[in-house]
Amino acid sequence: MTVWITNVFESIFNFSNILNSGIAASWLILAVVIFRVLLKKAPKWIHVALWGLVAVRLLLPLSIESRFSLIPSAETIPQEILRYEGEGLQESAYLDVITNPLYSSGFTAQLNQTVDRLQVHLIDVTLIWLAGATVLLLYTAISYLRLRRKLDTAVWHRGRTWKSERVSSPFLLGFRNPRIYVPFKMDEQTLAHVVAHEQAHLHRKDHWWKLLGFLLLAIHWFNPLMWLAYALLCRDIELACDEKVIKELDHEQRADYTQALVSCSVNRHIAAACPLAFGEVGVKERVKSVLHYKKPAFWIMVPTAVACLVVVVCFLTNPKEPSADDIFHRDGYTILEQKQIPLTLTISKDQLPDDIYTNEGYEFAPEEVVAYRSDTTTIYLASAMLSNESDELLYFSFDCAFDLPNYNYGSLITSLYVNVERNSYSHKINLLSEALTDGRNIYPDALDIRGTGPGSMFVFYVSKDALQSAEGNIMIDIECNQLTYAKKGYEKEAAQLIFNGDGTR
Repeated sequence: MTVWITNVFESIFNFSNILNSGIAASWLILAVVIFRVLLKKAPKWIHVALWGLVAVRLLLPLSIESRFSLIPSAETIPQEILRYEGEGLQESAYLDVITNPLYSSGFTAQLNQTVDRLQVHLIDVTLIWLAGATVLLLYTAISYLRLRRKLDTAVWHRGRTWKSERVSSPFLLGFRNPRIYVPFKMDEQTLAHVVAHEQAHLHRKDHWWKLLGFLLLAIHWFNPLMWLAYALLCRDIELACDEKVIKELDHEQRADYTQALVSCSVNRHIAAACPLAFGEVGVKERVKSVLHYKKPAFWIMVPTAVACLVVVVCFLTNPKEPSADDIFHRDGYTILEQKQIPLTLTISKDQLPDDIYTNEGYEFAPEEVVAYRSDTTTIYLASAMLSNESDELLYFSFDCAFDLPNYNYGSLITSLYVNVERNSYSHKINLLSEALTDGRNIYPDALDIRGTGPGSMFVFYVSKDALQSAEGNIMIDIECNQLTYAKKGYEKEAAQLIFNGDGTR
């Protein structure tokens, strides 16, 4: 639970996450707006529940993927852009620093990299975002405290109801022990309808839901769709409470209820977390809803349930990102080229514990010991142990991690060779040299390949004596498969960019 809360806070206060989650939630907001119209005859609490899904979308720190997701991308602004480390300068820049005159010489700093301008602008934008959120929260907090002070002279009436001469329209105020405030000159008939409405708010915990909605608005204040969502949330909360109250009233009592709505209507144009005012929003729409209210038929609930399921599956999930397996199986991809390429696996001897020389061996965490890294492929040591065949051999297995920044086309390095005709793949890896090297020494016949590992793993047998004698960085020269792929429909574009349009790189 603590980890989940930590992830939520990191997600909320990281502006790059704010941008991406806000953009993803915007698609869900548009979907809810459409479904509000399509589900006009559905119970109003369904509309409020749909807005609850927007809150879940904004707060959800986990990435749930689905092939049915209609969100274009869960990460519109790639994190790689924000983590860009700059570019190396063609010529180093030097900065002379004047030091304490007691020292005989100054200090010269050598600058080898640029600073990414996007990251600098991101800092500025983050400060503006924090300033806007702070202003909005402070304004609301001050308004709330001023209203509480204004109600110091309120007189208890009965239950949770208080009367005040400084109140022009009834509302619910407070979070821990909320109270219903009404004007002194309100007649008993209107008061009964008002109290019933505000009690419905209390029963549904609307004062807390509205507060959560406002906090999310304060965080995403720069997104105009969030303002629309909050306004419609407030309206739907009131419609749902009206519906809860009037379903027990007869036609004449509903007419009295609408009269109470009109007489208590207020003009409020500024968004706020509180109070929950009886006649605050959408009075005209609410009057029509009350006068034309009909108990929802059972058949309405079926398409309503289907619509909610569509919203959850299509907009509460992220699009499923393609994996290397999709490319290997050509699930929506075309293999453009395969060729054998040489590379060197390099491991620091210091990263190898003594346990590798025993039968128990040692399993490394993914990417704990990286042996080779390209733009899209990382080869790392997965495990090492004494071989079952001989006490003189060690069993080394390497695994691959793939990072595909461009899913439309690209290339990756693997031990697997895709057989296009047979719709299968097999291992294809060679040792360029059976010698183990450490940059200074050569240990002949220290390496061997016997069989292959599962999936895209690289498996070697290493001489125990050679490995113990080696120093520094241990190097294994191999030849493996480079696979160039393109998503179906992007073959021509990939050919032009990767092969210069003529089959050559």
